[in-house]
Amino acid sequence: MRYPLWFGLFTGLLFLSLQNRVHSQHKYDTYRESKLIPPRVLERLHLNMRWNVNLPLEGKFDSIATVQSFGNQVFVQLLSGKLVVFNLDNGEKLWQYSFSKKYRNVYPVAVSFNNVFLVNGIELFALDRKTGLKVFSQLLPSAPSTGPVVDVQAVFQPLANERIVAYQHTKLLLPSPPGKKKPDEPIDLGINTVPHAYSEFSSSKHRAPSVSLLHTLKPPYNRHGKDSSPSLNIVDSVHPPFTIDGASRSPSITIFFSLAQLGELMEVRLFDVKPTKWFEELVAHGMIYQPLIDRNLLLVPTTDRLAIGLSKAGKKINFEFDPDALISAPPSLYVAKQISTAYIPANDGNLFAVNLENGKMTWRYNAGSAVTQKPYVTDDTIFVGSRSSGLTLINREKGEKYWTNLSVNRVLTINPKYVYATDPSNRLHILDRRRGISLSNIDISSFQYPVVNEENDRLFLAGHNGLLICLHDLEYKNPVTPIVMNLDVKEIDIAPEEMQNPAPKKDPVPKKDPAPKEDPAPKDDPAPKKDPAPKKDPAPKDDPAPKKDN
Repeated sequence: MRYPLWFGLFTGLLFLSLQNRVHSQHKYDTYRESKLIPPRVLERLHLNMRWNVNLPLEGKFDSIATVQSFGNQVFVQLLSGKLVVFNLDNGEKLWQYSFSKKYRNVYPVAVSFNNVFLVNGIELFALDRKTGLKVFSQLLPSAPSTGPVVDVQAVFQPLANERIVAYQHTKLLLPSPPGKKKPDEPIDLGINTVPHAYSEFSSSKHRAPSVSLLHTLKPPYNRHGKDSSPSLNIVDSVHPPFTIDGASRSPSITIFFSLAQLGELMEVRLFDVKPTKWFEELVAHGMIYQPLIDRNLLLVPTTDRLAIGLSKAGKKINFEFDPDALISAPPSLYVAKQISTAYIPANDGNLFAVNLENGKMTWRYNAGSAVTQKPYVTDDTIFVGSRSSGLTLINREKGEKYWTNLSVNRVLTINPKYVYATDPSNRLHILDRRRGISLSNIDISSFQYPVVNEENDRLFLAGHNGLLICLHDLEYKNPVTPIVMNLDVKEIDIAPEEMQNPAPKKDPVPKKDPAPKEDPAPKDDPAPKKDPAPKKDPAPKDDPAPKKDN
């Protein structure tokens, strides 16, 4: 049976399209696949896998956006609008918050002692750091341009309209911080309540004495190993209204006359609050990096070759520092007891140390090419990663170089002995911190998201398939912070890895020492020459005879 020509062409095009689709899907799955590192490889690297988790992704377009470590918590943001918080020690999931607006711009979070601040769309959110409950949400005057920064007094948010808006949060009722014991006195929630209502529940006349016997309203609701409150065991949540399937099944809870004691038992906030707007200041320059917060100063890096020292009270610019080049990476801050210093990287390869008291340059170091990573600052050193000049360790106070490793250009984390850094091909290198020499390396290209941890020595590897791994050196079971290291090595340069370990050269065959020459026999002293005989005086000539006269 013969088919028309158009049918054959149509079949061929359909086959090719299906092949391309299958091939592209296979490439996509391969790109997203991240697997656990085998134990034998970790043993060779002297690493231990502390924990690993798989993030709750929402489809193939979702992935890990940011990973940040603060204290004993790890904050992970997803592209779909989720914030998931884990315990740093064991990877236990503490809480999760989902935003209604998904797949918006994701910026780093800011963490205070009690709260977490982050943006979603054009809203600023504050979440309780311990429970994940929303403290407040504030509509911003404009879209954010980067993530917020926070101190004990206010939260500062850069905006896309070249302004900075600040909201005070000191007057907000902040819940108990993680790990802090519950206070003995009742928490003042700012609500009209009936005083001493808890004692009323303890009376024998109350029809639900089992409530007053509980130490907490968090399930399971047991006392001394026995179920003492069946009416509470069937409640899905202790957040009002206390219903099951739309009908109230626990009247002993819904008739609470006092919310103060209920709030203390639940240890949560029962109402939403609003922050107080402090100021809104025009910077007149674009902002893509988070500002730095000092005691009384806000250092704002801009996109127009300026770093502006703005008073935290607003409406006053203390200084403007011009690095004479575009700022190429987020700046870093070192807070000292007297004077703090900012380290500003530039696109021309310079790293500037700027005194935040007067805005003047303390020193300048040239890395040789554009500085592409935020300077990794410790108490006495700075790691500088550049585009094509490798990784350099310099002195923090003077800007003097200790060593340079040309194989790597990004620091992930450090511990007292080793530096964990990556090269442009995404291989993980373990460097000797004192000398900068590459000791070993491994391919981690399947973990596409680089996680820089400046808080402690935990090494995080994140893949686009939602796999997050926490590693650490076998010697340091507990997290350690970057410590002071007194380097006494001379300035050295480390070549790329293929040049570090060249093939050993064969030792040349040693030449035989020539036989020693015999000393020639001493020559006899020549006989002394005889003194020549003295010449005799010539005999005097006789006077010629006188001539006769003619």
